[in-house]
Amino acid sequence: MSDYRNKSLLWLMKNTLNFDSIPPPADYLNYGKALLICCKGDGVIGNEERAFVIGYFAAFGCPDDVLDALSGYNGDGDLKEIVGSSPQLQMTSKAAIYDAIRASDADGELADGELDVIKRIASMVNVSSSEVDDIIAVYRAEQAIKDTRLQITYPNGSPY
Repeated sequence: MSDYRNKSLLWLMKNTLNFDSIPPPADYLNYGKALLICCKGDGVIGNEERAFVIGYFAAFGCPDDVLDALSGYNGDGDLKEIVGSSPQLQMTSKAAIYDAIRASDADGELADGELDVIKRIASMVNVSSSEVDDIIAVYRAEQAIKDTRLQITYPNGSPY
């Protein structure tokens, strides 16, 4: 990785997540699988949902081999085993729930089945159902602020 790419990745990590270092590559795979399992809670991983997970992970420096694995991952697997084998899910439990909400809503709908899976994961990482509801509220508020910001800064739509 070039020095500029490394510095930009560290900047992104610090600016958006308050991380002081880049997570090791091994932390991405099961975290990504858990997100995709949530997305499949309504029966299918939508193209927008998969694109969110792949794009998000790629932006944060995920190795290509993990992105390839997630690109083909069908969302099946033992949820308990996947969550239990991901130290990142344990260490960043509420952030993981937030990411699962964002990924599952990438197709424009946070379906009941997706929310059920998210709440199952939440219970496995000691996040209560009411905390999940709070995280959803924060996510919805952020989306509303983003929409307002974009309306103000690009009143004629995206220039690109």
